Amino acid sequence: MDGQRQPIPNFEMSTEISNLCIQCPHCEHEAEDFFEVLDPDVLDDMRCENCGQHFSFALMECHRCANEQVFTWPHEPSETALNMLTCEACKSTFRYCDEAEQNQKRWLG
Repeated sequence: MDGQRQPIPNFEMSTEISNLCIQCPHCEHEAEDFFEVLDPDVLDDMRCENCGQHFSFALMECHRCANEQVFTWPHEPSETALNMLTCEACKSTFRYCDEAEQNQKRWLG
């Protein structure tokens, strides 16, 4: 550089809006959450507008990287199944605090 400020390249901002999709585990029909009104980290159920069957779903927000991901099941999942859910972005579990992380916090004060 010769001491002069260099212009910042003009990057185009994406105007694509990413909506959350909830896929029915029975017929694979997708419903979108256009208004993002679903609460994260809550197990809920819904009825598919296509096939009419009920199913369970959870919108999970990763407490490490803030990635949001939707999981669906044909029936209510067990507590063990919920504890094993893994973030596709950072590969950590969606549990509020991993046991190892909790122990580390105890020792660090």
